[in-house]
Amino acid sequence: MDLYHHHYHYIKTKKINIMPSIPLPNLSPNGSSSFSPNLPPKVQITSEMMKNFKVFTCDCGGKLFHSGMIIKIISPLLSPSGKEEQFPIEVLICNSCGKVPNAINNQLQNILPEDVLAKSSNILL
Repeated sequence: MDLYHHHYHYIKTKKINIMPSIPLPNLSPNGSSSFSPNLPPKVQITSEMMKNFKVFTCDCGGKLFHSGMIIKIISPLLSPSGKEEQFPIEVLICNSCGKVPNAINNQLQNILPEDVLAKSSNILL
């Protein structure tokens, strides 16, 4: 079993879901798509709609982010291979404070260490 499958198995057995599930359309043989009745209808998002969407902000107030990686070390006792393994987790890092927004940690079921998490800004206006 390769490293990817070890990580997938670890996530599945620990009930950690770090990947969003996206409903995919059912494709018919002629290439047209049809959605099952339990899926919401597809909405065409326009630039006008996009102007009204909220902007995700960091706890510090920052609005620009870059991608980073946190690597968790899996103990040989918990690892499917019986060896110490590295488990990479992709996160967003705020360009302003250099930390991971708490909302991202919440989506990851609070598995990130405290020292990488953003602190709320206490700006008094």
